Amino acid sequence: MNLEAINKWLDEEYGCSYTRLEELHDFYFEKYCDLKQENNQLKCNWNKLKEIAKIQSDFKLKVRNKELWFEVDELLSKMEELEKGVN
Repeated sequence: MNLEAINKWLDEEYGCSYTRLEELHDFYFEKYCDLKQENNQLKCNWNKLKEIAKIQSDFKLKVRNKELWFEVDELLSKMEELEKGVN
């Protein structure tokens, strides 16, 4: 089957050509790469946030008697629930 026959079949079956499929592939592959990069950045941000919360949690225990403390233990618990897939 030559390219012309493939394009005819694609046009009849799906309303597009091989060239159009290549364009769509390139477009969606670029979007996939963008989303993968964004996902990696979000994971990095999540891990940084978790580390900051852990540091603040330790700090809270040290200054609790002076009435200065943060509700980060609850935040850490919620983050762990999210990581486990709990709603």
